[in-house]
Amino acid sequence: MDESEKVPSELKELPQWVCWRYEGSDGKQKKRPISPNSGRPAATNAPGDWSTFKHAQEFLALPKSRGMAGIGFVFSDSDPYCGIDIDNCQNPETGELTPLAQAIVREIGSYTEISPSGRGVHIIVKGKPPFPRCRCSNYGVEIYFKNRYFTFTGNVLDEYRVIKDMRPESWGFLKPFFDPNLPLSPDSSLNTLKLLQEPALVDDLLISKAMAAKNGEKFKRLMEGDLSDHGGDHSGADMALCTILVHLSKGNKAQMDRIFRTSTLMRPKWDERHSADGRTYGEMTIDKAIEYTKEEGNMVTEGECFTAADLIERDLPEPKFVIEKILAEGLAILAGKPKIGKSLFALQMASCVALGEKVLGEFRTEKGTVLYLALEDNERRLQKRIRKLLPKGVQAPKNLIFKTIHHGGLNSLDRLIKELAPVLVIIDTLACFRPGAKRKNGVLYDEDYQEIKSIKAIADQNHTTILLIHHLRKMESVDPIDTVSGTSGLTGAADTILVLTRKGTSRVDAILHIRGRDVEQDEVPLKFDPKNLSWQSLGSPSNLKTTNQQQILFNALKNNSSPEKPLTVPELSQLTELTEQYIRNTLPKFLEDGSIRKLDRGKYYYIGDNKDNAFNADINDNDDNKDIEDNEDKGA
Repeated sequence: MDESEKVPSELKELPQWVCWRYEGSDGKQKKRPISPNSGRPAATNAPGDWSTFKHAQEFLALPKSRGMAGIGFVFSDSDPYCGIDIDNCQNPETGELTPLAQAIVREIGSYTEISPSGRGVHIIVKGKPPFPRCRCSNYGVEIYFKNRYFTFTGNVLDEYRVIKDMRPESWGFLKPFFDPNLPLSPDSSLNTLKLLQEPALVDDLLISKAMAAKNGEKFKRLMEGDLSDHGGDHSGADMALCTILVHLSKGNKAQMDRIFRTSTLMRPKWDERHSADGRTYGEMTIDKAIEYTKEEGNMVTEGECFTAADLIERDLPEPKFVIEKILAEGLAILAGKPKIGKSLFALQMASCVALGEKVLGEFRTEKGTVLYLALEDNERRLQKRIRKLLPKGVQAPKNLIFKTIHHGGLNSLDRLIKELAPVLVIIDTLACFRPGAKRKNGVLYDEDYQEIKSIKAIADQNHTTILLIHHLRKMESVDPIDTVSGTSGLTGAADTILVLTRKGTSRVDAILHIRGRDVEQDEVPLKFDPKNLSWQSLGSPSNLKTTNQQQILFNALKNNSSPEKPLTVPELSQLTELTEQYIRNTLPKFLEDGSIRKLDRGKYYYIGDNKDNAFNADINDNDDNKDIEDNEDKGA
């Protein structure tokens, strides 16, 4: 029987299907959604990229679709479904699920299938999660319900073939996984708490994690009683396993003892007294292993060590964006000179996120609650700005929450975020909030770094984005990032830096410079509309040539290339003295506005500067540029 026939018919009837392929080292890093309509990377928030189940199956079977690994279903606001993903919960050889996975699957009782890796399960239910946070990294559980997709294998667990409605008590069972106040929550499911606190389950999760690691063979051999790595020395093997258990349990003696007892190395000697102080052989071995790791400097208390080979095999989640290409989860700084409009831009971003609208008319958002600490404004000024900013007929969003006075520093901020669960927090300004206003007698860089790092820790712990509004110093610099007020400790601790600088031309009022760990470096030309107090993107920066480097590259193409004499990246680098990496990053922007074209073998030539393209929302299709796009992977 074709496994695809086991996919529920109610899902097959929806035109929300894509194909997918592996991308990355050995095909194990990412699952990239592919549109059956175009064969190009699909966006999980663009229905035009999705298709019917039948069409996805047909596209998968085409010869040109070589490299496709399967099909997937995209969850959206328009359907009643969500998916529950449990990672690394099944032994691919025996098919046995971990106790945690067994408990969740039994509790929900809906359609369940094995993931493509053979190590996880996907559960499909009718219902959307009633809580804002849907990822629990500690237990490898995540809920997908919109703008995400599930791969489908049809490899169904026999007794779970039908999609069922999610019962309120089942949501209650899952809630503690996603509740940041898990131990304190009065309405947490007692059954779930009991399950999570069961020592045997915690041990099982750690063992499964160790077994699944690429370097887990050594651990597996020791657990199975294999003495070959130690020349038949049983005591040596005991010590080796205990040393691994120190790292695995972070030095928890009781847990080390429990796990060791489940191994084949366990023997009566473990419980025999071998010390004058009454300690058993097992207790002495555990103490020696802990002491050894401390002496060697190998004690791991905050995170495990891992090899590059192990890292390359891990299936890691993509960064979560609250505003695509601009703001990812973590800490960001928006800096600009006084009165340039950075607070208005921050308010515009807040409004767009709360409404689920595009920022600057171009960048998609993840709709959610926004907390705005307007520490330099009053209610009257905020009211005036909101009235002008909102489009006619659009009601002010109830999920945009303001606070004009904030006391209590970081602890108060953390409590507020836990209470409101915002996807975006804006602090306007950093100077009004900064807990370290009184300087200590230390290194200024270190003080700046530690203060920003403490705010970043709150963002990371709560899986949200915190945006700090800040000023620029008076001193000019070639690199806009260097003009952010304070030491480089501020920018060094942040995940994303946004700098708003004046351009002062008839067409461009400002440039938004974007830098960050999870965002691509970019420069967006902006125009300010005083009628509605909002900024708008003017399109491709390559058309406007917003920087000297872009102008140098553009002039080199314009003056030295033609269809008969195209230029390669190395040739452009020689002509301009710009790095090849910078040129490769910038050429796609020139391709987008239609001023250059690309021939085979990486050669480019100038065809004309179409001045209208920067303001044309319907940019002409360009196959070369689409090949370079890096669509965000949002699949499981």
